[in-house]
Amino acid sequence: MSQARRDAPYLIHDIFSTIKSPVFSEIILIFQRPDLYRPYYIPFDMFRQMHSERKFRLVFCMEVSKRYRHLGLQVMKRRMEYEVEERRLDFLESPPTLTVSEVNSWTG
Repeated sequence: MSQARRDAPYLIHDIFSTIKSPVFSEIILIFQRPDLYRPYYIPFDMFRQMHSERKFRLVFCMEVSKRYRHLGLQVMKRRMEYEVEERRLDFLESPPTLTVSEVNSWTG
């Protein structure tokens, strides 16, 4: 195991200890349309460690054009159902939130 990997929990603790705002409550992951067509890595172990240091909600946001809105939401729902089944999100106090954000069709 690399030194960086061994130091990661300490780094997370150090970063989270600098957040003094009482309003900090969620982490938002944003995925874009190309992510619909390939698997993507989500660092659940890191989120688990972060959550043990400071509680937060997890939000998954799919950023797509209007044309892909329905598909984006379906893909995210399936992925979250799978992750819940695999118990990768059992450290959260409530299920993650799924949102879809529309962008201009020429960019999405």
